[in-house]
Amino acid sequence: MTGMRRFAWIFLGLSVAAAAPAPGPNAPAEEWPQFRGAGRDGFAPDATLLRSWPEGGPKVRWRAKLGPGFSQIAISGGRAFVAFSDETSEFLGAFDAATGSELWRRSLGKTFVQPEFGNGPRGTPTIVGEVVYAFGGTGVLGALKVADGTPLWEIDVTAALGASVPRFGFSGSPLLVDDLVVLDVGASEGRQLVAFDRTDGKVRWATLDGPAGYSSPIVTTLAGTRQIVHAHGAAVTGIALDGTVLWSHKLEENTVATPIVVPGDRLFLSAAGDTGCAMLKVVKTETGFGATELWKNRNMRNHFNSSVLAGGHLFGFDNATLKCLSIETGEVLWAKRGLGKSSLAVAGDRLVILGDLGLLILAERTPEAYRELGSVAILDESRAWTAPSIAGRRAFIRNQKEVACVDLGG
Repeated sequence: MTGMRRFAWIFLGLSVAAAAPAPGPNAPAEEWPQFRGAGRDGFAPDATLLRSWPEGGPKVRWRAKLGPGFSQIAISGGRAFVAFSDETSEFLGAFDAATGSELWRRSLGKTFVQPEFGNGPRGTPTIVGEVVYAFGGTGVLGALKVADGTPLWEIDVTAALGASVPRFGFSGSPLLVDDLVVLDVGASEGRQLVAFDRTDGKVRWATLDGPAGYSSPIVTTLAGTRQIVHAHGAAVTGIALDGTVLWSHKLEENTVATPIVVPGDRLFLSAAGDTGCAMLKVVKTETGFGATELWKNRNMRNHFNSSVLAGGHLFGFDNATLKCLSIETGEVLWAKRGLGKSSLAVAGDRLVILGDLGLLILAERTPEAYRELGSVAILDESRAWTAPSIAGRRAFIRNQKEVACVDLGG
């Protein structure tokens, strides 16, 4: 890119950044603009879905062929964005959310190859205004124009920062905080978590030590202070928006699941293996911030995907068992086996569950018992490990071969 063209695109990025706030819980119900939705929590509170499914299941509005990858589908402005790959390259693709027609695709670097667990990009794109930000499995972070995929800027964190591709690929989804793009890149010399300038990709600050993990950071307010929270390696840490570490709490094992914010300055954490889950409370004293453990047990061991908090209860997969937990005690209120290592999103008063073999399930969101309202095979048995995205009355689901839009409206 020539200097003049780069200046022009940076100028456009500055204009867009100034006009468009980062995604948040007040986004329209028809939008799912980033990883785990507008609030980065897997919950679409205003969705109104069918009370039950017709014979044969809900209507599939469209299907589109897709290559390997585990990116969620991000939806904004009538477009659906998803990252995928072929034998050599990873791509960010834009599709018409109503019809499934491919609008454009742009390269995100070479394909990350992991024969045991699947190839392709892991991170979910984030849309802010007229710009979409995406992070590929081999470390390419890019900002592209929503309308046609024109690149605004791009950085390869392995070349620019000396970061190493982790065993299961770079898996973070870009977090947009004000004028920053925050990502876990795992570079050395205190550059595990890096904040890039939203308009030109330059590093604004960096913090923490350790290799890149598999959890995505979130932004929230705890103990009266807005901060970034990130589970990384063997700790979860709160970081001020200028990169200053506010507090840190040790974990027993590398945590994949993104932390969940619970009212009352609390955080729910979960990891696979023997670590289990814990509820923390973040406090501020005269000497600074800290985190205390309210309870801990092995009742929820999230593996691929985080749980979802809704109606004062936690719903998620304890490895291959779907459970509902009390946020106050961690007690199991009900458990359902037989669904595999699956994922879910919460839409209003419904659980939208995607089985790892492609079964789409609708269930009540209730702490009383597991109550299934319908199930139908939508995708084939091709690693449907990506949680559903909910936009309005539609669910967007994927596996390693295709993406499908399903009408769940009532």
